[in-house]
Amino acid sequence: MKKRRFALLPQGLFPKILIISLLGITGIILLATIIFHVSSNSRKAIVSSQSGNTIIQKVLQICMLEGKYINSSDNSIPPLIEKHLMELQKTIDASEQENVDPEINDLLKNTRDLQKQHLDLLEKLIPQVKDLNGLVKKITAHFNAGNEHIQKMINLLNEEEMELSLMVEELPQPKAQLRDQASQFLGNFQTMVVTVQQLLLDNDGEAFIKKRENLLKRLNEKRVNTGAQAGVVNEEQYSGCWADVEKELEAIAPLLESLYTFWDNRENRKTELLAINEKMNSNAEKLVTIATGSVSEELDFANSITIVAICTISAALLILGFLIARSITKPINTITEGMKQGAEQVAQASGHVASSSQLMAKSASEQAAAIEECNSSMKEVASMTRTSAQNAGRANSMMEKVSDLAKKTYDSMEQLTLSMNAISEATNDTSRIIKTIETIAFRTNLLALNAAVEAARAGEAGAGFAVVADEVRNLSIQASDAAKSTASIIEGTLNKVKNGHDIVSTTRTAFSQVQETTAETAKILNNIDKLSSTQSNGIEQIDKAIDEINRTVQDNAANAEESASASDEMHSQSEHLKDYVTKLTLLINGKVSHL
Repeated sequence: MKKRRFALLPQGLFPKILIISLLGITGIILLATIIFHVSSNSRKAIVSSQSGNTIIQKVLQICMLEGKYINSSDNSIPPLIEKHLMELQKTIDASEQENVDPEINDLLKNTRDLQKQHLDLLEKLIPQVKDLNGLVKKITAHFNAGNEHIQKMINLLNEEEMELSLMVEELPQPKAQLRDQASQFLGNFQTMVVTVQQLLLDNDGEAFIKKRENLLKRLNEKRVNTGAQAGVVNEEQYSGCWADVEKELEAIAPLLESLYTFWDNRENRKTELLAINEKMNSNAEKLVTIATGSVSEELDFANSITIVAICTISAALLILGFLIARSITKPINTITEGMKQGAEQVAQASGHVASSSQLMAKSASEQAAAIEECNSSMKEVASMTRTSAQNAGRANSMMEKVSDLAKKTYDSMEQLTLSMNAISEATNDTSRIIKTIETIAFRTNLLALNAAVEAARAGEAGAGFAVVADEVRNLSIQASDAAKSTASIIEGTLNKVKNGHDIVSTTRTAFSQVQETTAETAKILNNIDKLSSTQSNGIEQIDKAIDEINRTVQDNAANAEESASASDEMHSQSEHLKDYVTKLTLLINGKVSHL
């Protein structure tokens, strides 16, 4: 028989399975790191976006309060404007601490400078509004005083008419005309008070001057007509009333001339404030745009890195799986082939033994008498043979256990494969959640834009802006829930990796049981060897009886030689089989052996 040479067995299965587990854990850690990085940067971008929305909100509130203050001169409004400006500064300072983006920091710095300019202009606007309001009050006071004097003249004329009517006389025509002129002048005088208030609402300087000139022109026309009629009547009480009206008109004229200067100064401050508010609002919109773009870039980066990591780990797992399968199947196939050939040779040797046994049986019929003499010895041999058969049965049972344990090992490896697939599914879930975060960020951007449009359109109402702001907060809560779902999926993935580790431990236990079973089988084979020695002693007693039959001994001599040759061959094949079993045991235990 030629000795067969086999290649060096690979290392045990456990280190390779451990490498697969480590690769899976490394992939999970890498994905967790990516998610943490994206979450951190996205949080900063979201903070910047929220800061931009807050700035827009504050600017809109400031604009509404300033417009209300300019129109109403309510002294309780400036402290509210200053409060919003201080809150705006706090928002800018908090955003600068959170961000490292130079572009965002430049926008925040510029917005803070604009906020300081706004405060300076507000300090200038407040006294101008107060001066303008004081001037309007003076003009209104003179108009009211003039109204009282005109009304006094009309009342005097009405009283005189009542006295004349008692005497069945009518009011003289000049006085009646004076009363009519005074009534018309009184109506125009009251209209002038409303007109002065309307002048302050104009944003057009030329229109303001034109309205003021028309006002003065109408006053002068009514003034000339009424004054001329008072001169016709020429009575002291009426002339005195008209003289008082003339004094009020003389005081109103220069005040109306100064009204434009005060109004123009206020409008200049108002225009400057609006320009600053527009710049701050523009900076806030740019801040929101940059922050939204940063979130999109982080999500794209995370997707790219995740795809590369998954592809790399999958390729490594496939290569290791192929090497493991090859390291298992190749040596086992080699050993199986060797055992098959050995079994064939054992079968051939058994054929020779069978032929020799037939010849020995023929000779046995000739030595019946001798067999009777050694009958007792043969009984002992039979008993020992039965014991050997029982041991052989136990050896067969042990080998069946080995087969069952091998099946369990295969099932455990199948479960390990399923666990690895579960890890892949968990990674897909993580990718879907990241897409959810991207969708929420996109919707947040749309809502922020809608909020700005709604607030600008609403003006002083601003009710729609509050609704949109609430929706923005709801979307932020959804983003937080998506991050929590991501953490839960990662935790589930880690549990699946732990299950894979438990399955590997089960596989090791199964292989350990195989080793124990093989050792017990070796003990049984040792018992068989001892019993064979006892059988040899019994055969020696038979040989002594056979000495009495000389002819039969000679016939059996040749057959004994053939049986010996066949027994040697069977012994040699048995050694080969034991060698194969030993190598299989070493393979299972993960040891290296030269075959």
